[in-house]
Amino acid sequence: MTLFLTGVFPDYATSYALGPVDAARLLRAAALPASQRERLASTPAIELWEHLGARWYRAARDLAPAATARITVVGEVADRFQQARRVLNHVTDRYLFPGGNPWFQLPGS
Repeated sequence: MTLFLTGVFPDYATSYALGPVDAARLLRAAALPASQRERLASTPAIELWEHLGARWYRAARDLAPAATARITVVGEVADRFQQARRVLNHVTDRYLFPGGNPWFQLPGS
């Protein structure tokens, strides 16, 4: 979900999806040391999402009962989460919400 949210709706992810209470809860749930939680709590929202997303992908890889090709890809996404997010941003901007699309104009336009 983190990759989808930050890749397809980055403006929403950075502006509305994560308040201070939510960030603190997610950081506690990620079982990070207190010093790391404090540091991440003050970072920009997109960096926090990227850190948590990579951590959760790594956890999914590590918890898999068997190493398969698909689990290997999950590990690669964890290692390159920021690049994966940016590729998804590009694909979204190019194909899902292209500029000039009449379905996604500002109200009153």
